[in-house]
Amino acid sequence: MKTFKGYYANVFKLFPDSSAYPKLADFKAIISALQPGTKTHQNSVFALKRVATLSHDSRRILNYLNELDITQTEFRESQSISLEAFLSWHRSMEQKSTLYRNQNQRQSARAWLYVCAFCVVYGLRPSEAAAAKNLQAPFTIDGIQLAAITDLKNTEKLLYLGDFTYFGASIKTGSRICLPLLRDEPLFHQLLDGVELPQTKSRKCDRFLGNLLDWLRNNNCPVTQSYAFRHLGNQLGEQYGISQEVRSRSLGHSPAVNQSIYKRRSNTQTTIDILTNHSRQPLGLEAAKRALSRLGFDLQSPEVGTILRIIYQNPS
Repeated sequence: MKTFKGYYANVFKLFPDSSAYPKLADFKAIISALQPGTKTHQNSVFALKRVATLSHDSRRILNYLNELDITQTEFRESQSISLEAFLSWHRSMEQKSTLYRNQNQRQSARAWLYVCAFCVVYGLRPSEAAAAKNLQAPFTIDGIQLAAITDLKNTEKLLYLGDFTYFGASIKTGSRICLPLLRDEPLFHQLLDGVELPQTKSRKCDRFLGNLLDWLRNNNCPVTQSYAFRHLGNQLGEQYGISQEVRSRSLGHSPAVNQSIYKRRSNTQTTIDILTNHSRQPLGLEAAKRALSRLGFDLQSPEVGTILRIIYQNPS
């Protein structure tokens, strides 16, 4: 319920007579029809408190509403997905899209796959892909030019998000620069192909998101919550050694949010990968020399010496 219509209008229409000042009995009737402990119940009470200010009996109504227990006890199951499951579905959809005879249908499928890839690689909210400014051309901000991510000479692949999408809607966090959380994977390189984004006539992020969710459901995606892709990107960033502070800045929220809310949606397989890979961090220089020696390598060999100098940036 991100818009005024979604947050307030759905509550306004519950009143029996929208032309009359709301009465305490009206509020009690609405509350009795809601399921306590749900997010809908909680949001509705917040909205009703605003409506209560329009009544001549606002003090009594607000006292009643303030005494309600609006603690949320029922939660929708948060979906998650592993990289392997996502890539398997993504590849199958790429192959399927090539079989479409209708060109518009084929382009639409590839465009939505492009959005999904962005959500994973950069940890974006779906509509934020439509706010990217340097997809196929450089973009200058504060006198600094960010190269297009499709530029083969661009090694950083930083993505700049403007305040607004191409269809005129503002994004949640405002403008920011995003770091790729996943590299050297086919999914990352797909973003360099310059596929066009989906087109929408609506000026609302919710409509863009709704179109994506409809498309995911119609194409047997393992998850139907688009944020699962964003959370996967966050976990992949952790797996590849990107600090929480950097990931949070790139994702557009605080480290506290990243630590609390985002940890709840961690995918089990990805968590296992993070933990097992963490136990296999590179050895220190001296430990590596001992391991190589045990395996029979000649540490005095120029080739071994060169490799060690490159890996450990050690001139000796």
